[in-house]
Amino acid sequence: MHSSFLLYGANGYLGTQIARLAVQHGLKPELAGRNKAALTELGKALNLNVTVLPLDDPSRLEQRLKKTAFIFNCAGPFQTTALPLVTACLKTQTHYLDITGELSVFESLLRYDTAAINNKIMLLPGAGFDVAATDCLALYLSTQIEQPSHLTLAFESQGPATLPPGTQRTAIELLAYGDRIRYQGQLLKPQRRFKQKTIDLGSGPKPCLRITWGDAVTAFHSTQIPTIENYLSLPLRQQQLVRLSHYASPLFQFAPIRQLAKKLLVMPPPTLEDCQKTQTTVWGEVKNQQGEYFRAQLKGPEAGSLWTADIALQMIKKVLAGDTKSGFQTPATAYGADFILENHAVQRTDLNHSV
Repeated sequence: MHSSFLLYGANGYLGTQIARLAVQHGLKPELAGRNKAALTELGKALNLNVTVLPLDDPSRLEQRLKKTAFIFNCAGPFQTTALPLVTACLKTQTHYLDITGELSVFESLLRYDTAAINNKIMLLPGAGFDVAATDCLALYLSTQIEQPSHLTLAFESQGPATLPPGTQRTAIELLAYGDRIRYQGQLLKPQRRFKQKTIDLGSGPKPCLRITWGDAVTAFHSTQIPTIENYLSLPLRQQQLVRLSHYASPLFQFAPIRQLAKKLLVMPPPTLEDCQKTQTTVWGEVKNQQGEYFRAQLKGPEAGSLWTADIALQMIKKVLAGDTKSGFQTPATAYGADFILENHAVQRTDLNHSV
């Protein structure tokens, strides 16, 4: 196995963070992407090699991927970048990982499970906070009661940090995709567009808004629990903005509307100081038809930047060490429910249960 790997989209906000963290840990990724000027500047700063790889040149992609052990994709929206890279990875027997949280991408890559097994490569999307934290908690919860039938996951961030710009832009792109939940084994549009649930994530009961999250695909793949919902704790004003955006979602079918929204709504990246002052809580509950339930939570660092970069680094180290599983994998199916605890800043706590 080659000792180096490609970090695609390295010049983006999260790509740069992951590149810097990798170098701090003695790794030497090759920086790749489509922006030559930005890649060159980062390569000089980190003393790393750079390669420009446009996604519309399959033969060039394949030639370069033949020379590397795996590619770690940080370039979103992933519904644009994932499939060209995965197609090339299948032809060159190259492992593929990314930090997507886009449900549509999980759906798409799951269809390549058999092809990945046949080519002895791992496809592991969601190798960041989205969806490693919730996926590992889901798998842990699924082992605590017999035949769990319902999984509910929720999270909140407390502190001043905003979402990374790329995540904000992706959220705008996904408005055209619409809401999805996992209900009795099927991925469906919910009948109730807006659903609230009061959840105590550690600081008292709060109204949480149901959201579309990758767990509708990934946690189902990891646990086979047939009904899965995700919730997010937001201040009332932000909940109102989410509702308004969903009512306006038909407009986001048009690319010019999405581009305008990005120009008007995307905020600057959070500062390191703000990230260090922010903490994230992930809460989960499983139930079964006998009325048994079990709840647990994770507490960790700021999710969008710090926690994501650390998860990515741990994944990269595992793949470089040859720790891979062929086929479509989630963080939990690849590395187990306790993978998320390898970051010593993350704590898992059992809450209340009926068994």
